[in-house]
Amino acid sequence: MGAQIFFSRRFGDNLSVNRSLWAPAFDRLFAAQLGADRAYPEFLSSVSGAWVEPGPDGGVFGSPRTYHAAYFVPQRMVTEFQRTPAPDKFAAVRVDYARQTPGSTGRVFVAPMPGDTWIPTWGEQIGFGLPFTQTAYLNTDDGVRWVRMMQETSADGRPHRTEGRPTTYRAGRTTIERWNLGVFGPAYDPSPTELTGLSRTGDTIDVRVRPLGDHLGRPGFGPGLKVRSALYRDGTLVTEKPTLYPSFTVPPDRATYRVETQAVRGEPYPSTRVSSAWTFRSEHVTGPAGVRLPAAVIGFTPPLSRENTAPGAVPYFVPVIVRQTPESGADQRLKDLSVEVSYDDGATWRTPKLVRTPTGGVVRVDNPASGHVSLRAKATDASGNTVEQTIIRAYRTTGG
Repeated sequence: MGAQIFFSRRFGDNLSVNRSLWAPAFDRLFAAQLGADRAYPEFLSSVSGAWVEPGPDGGVFGSPRTYHAAYFVPQRMVTEFQRTPAPDKFAAVRVDYARQTPGSTGRVFVAPMPGDTWIPTWGEQIGFGLPFTQTAYLNTDDGVRWVRMMQETSADGRPHRTEGRPTTYRAGRTTIERWNLGVFGPAYDPSPTELTGLSRTGDTIDVRVRPLGDHLGRPGFGPGLKVRSALYRDGTLVTEKPTLYPSFTVPPDRATYRVETQAVRGEPYPSTRVSSAWTFRSEHVTGPAGVRLPAAVIGFTPPLSRENTAPGAVPYFVPVIVRQTPESGADQRLKDLSVEVSYDDGATWRTPKLVRTPTGGVVRVDNPASGHVSLRAKATDASGNTVEQTIIRAYRTTGG
């Protein structure tokens, strides 16, 4: 299906040149290191390929099984490269792709990444109708990691993308993954090299939280959202901006801040309105690196169907997990958690029974026979930082 040669050269910490050469088959690709045969510590190259079992129409669309192999060459350009993939070096990943809207289609790309660094990724794209189950066979040589991105495109052409994090698989093992499942809500970007979530550099607070991550916290986003962000300082509104990823300039002295974000999207998607608010104390940050601020996100992980629905007219249990900010410097042990549920799109709220766990809890929800369930929660850590989230129409109920 596709062959690729990739190379990357870094210049310091923040600059790199990355290029990829692609062709339908390897007989059309050529590469070699010219000049002196020596190592370049900041250089990396790779060879990768993707193959598919034909789908029902004999083409790539709807392929039930795909095969991917990648090999990295550190400090040199690939030259006279030959490799016979060994079957015992492959892992099987069985992926079940759910859908959010009727009549939508899916598309996925799978791209390799070396085991010890982060690079830009390119991968072959494979389409299918939704929901869909597909098995990918991935090589595991030299600790290669694999990154997956999935896009659902609705019948009217609106895309929703979900990004995975680099994952290492074990040779000879089968892993089962579920993608595109709600409840969709705030999630951090996957890059380990950037200050995702909420961060502060000098006297600037940046917000980098995706509004529509999936049930495992994979970040998700799409076009056409109505968005708003606001910053409060010691209880007073400082500014509002029509973006989800704002930067706020603030005074250097220590103060209590509240950052609010909201994203609204229309039917027939679930999670039609997602609102978040974080409260924390912050002051001037010395140096150019910046720091992550203690801004957790809350995930709701009920066992939804492949159509992102739940059974109606039954008691239903919804796990709740508080995902803390890595490397924020605060004591983020969970201190308090409260959860509420609404059956009328947030007009009224009820407090269900909550059973606490170390990282969250489980609530019992009385699903309506047919309709929608909205959820909101508030969590406080041991340092006094809080996160509040409201998700209107978190999931739909059917069959009651």
